[in-house]
Amino acid sequence: MSDGAHHGIGAERALKTILGGEPAPTEAETETVEQMRARILSAPIEATSYAGAATACARLILEAWKKYPQLLEVPHKSVYLHSDDGQMFWRDTEPRCVVLIPGLHTALKALYADREDAQQVLRDLTGFMWGWAVNAALRCIDQPPVPNPAILTVREG
Repeated sequence: MSDGAHHGIGAERALKTILGGEPAPTEAETETVEQMRARILSAPIEATSYAGAATACARLILEAWKKYPQLLEVPHKSVYLHSDDGQMFWRDTEPRCVVLIPGLHTALKALYADREDAQQVLRDLTGFMWGWAVNAALRCIDQPPVPNPAILTVREG
């Protein structure tokens, strides 16, 4: 299942179909790559709405990739330590997982450490918003999508 970003569908509209049961977006509700890129790059960096925060995050990602192309090599999500039984390994009794490889979100928090507007956006994201932002940014640079961490596929058998 897609989060819609690679089809030119906004984050909030995609959720209305995925969770809200609305029909698939019409062609009029989608954007071309050029339209999406222009909208993202002109978006304000603020977390005043669901769609606005997701779009602002996509802008932060695109701007970071442009300024620091080596960030394209950073995994889109952090890699955590797991025990032999496949469960996340917790450090002592603290509610913190051990991070083996910090992901792009961690890099962006460090990169934008002096910008409260960016920190607010990065702090307030849901997993779906983050995944959508990554995929929207990837679409803008003609790269394939990655799995959205908030979308799970459940199969019987």
